[in-house]
Amino acid sequence: METVMNEAFFQSEGRKMRWDSLLQSVVRHAGEGRLAIVDKNLVVLYATEGYYTRPDLAGRAIIGRHLYELFPNATHEWRDINERVLGGESVRYDRDVYVQRDGSIEHIRWASFPWYGADGEIGGLVLYTMFIDDPARGDEARMGREAAAVL
Repeated sequence: METVMNEAFFQSEGRKMRWDSLLQSVVRHAGEGRLAIVDKNLVVLYATEGYYTRPDLAGRAIIGRHLYELFPNATHEWRDINERVLGGESVRYDRDVYVQRDGSIEHIRWASFPWYGADGEIGGLVLYTMFIDDPARGDEARMGREAAAVL
């Protein structure tokens, strides 16, 4: 069924769309999220405007840069998750925290999943992040992550 739908899409007017416009529209309507598409070498191929407004990335080139060059404080856990996703797994957390370079904390919900090339092989990963404004939910997130680490 999915293959038939994909073929129908590519035969339609949809293939004439600009993909960056489509992705921006999807993210814009999904809330205050950020979306990045990264290849299997962890080089950023696409990033929504939200990445360019981050204080630590403002005014910097993002496309064509390695993910860990942009986020040098990525923990071993984040790096392991990226490897799992590149292995075909989808990973998500509804409540998490991310510590910025300056020590400030962002309360987030995120998902990471593989994307596939025309050859059916994993081409890289998609990172989607939304922000949690309620600090109480952020505290829940931190406690949930700590509890999960103990299990």
